[in-house]
Amino acid sequence: MAHYSQIYFDLDGTLCDSYPGIEKGFLNALEQMGVGAVTEAELKKLIGTPLTTSLYTFFPGDDQKVAQGVALFREYYKVKGLFESVLYPGVAEMIPRIAQNARLYLATNKPTLYAKQMLAHHGLESYFTDVRGVALEGPNTFTKSGAILDSWEKGNAIMVGDKPQDINEGKKAGIDSMGVLYGYGTEEEVRSAAPTHVVADMAEMTKILMA
Repeated sequence: MAHYSQIYFDLDGTLCDSYPGIEKGFLNALEQMGVGAVTEAELKKLIGTPLTTSLYTFFPGDDQKVAQGVALFREYYKVKGLFESVLYPGVAEMIPRIAQNARLYLATNKPTLYAKQMLAHHGLESYFTDVRGVALEGPNTFTKSGAILDSWEKGNAIMVGDKPQDINEGKKAGIDSMGVLYGYGTEEEVRSAAPTHVVADMAEMTKILMA
């Protein structure tokens, strides 16, 4: 089994259960914009997707309403929602252990500022070499594969995430991938993306990443 010297983590659905704050942020925005009831299943499908992309599912082609939705979502999220996330069981113990033998990176579709604040809130920011995410303002040119290629030093590296997009971005960058089954992607979605590894919990993840 390969020893991974560089490990790229997704955030929402991989290290943190961010759903409570994201749900309230979306509901805050959508209710004020007159959108009716939205199911938990619908909202969970949007986690890990850029915010503007998610809002276009409710307001197809309407740039003005999407911009309004972004502002209303962030109105709640930056003050309260960020801090309503919880670490998945075992994350707080695993990250310091694997950081002793590998460089850790965060690659997330969350704005970089929010991702750093969330890691700091959970006491994990110091273990990460770099945090990459989308810009709060302006055009979004961020991709996880691009973030990997910007920092990958050609050793054994791996992308860890809960959605097929995470696995595919790792493949696009030419590195291994790990799909987790406890996040927001379904087991069928994760396995269909054919990651290098599939894990059900943090114990399995730690065993592979510490090898």
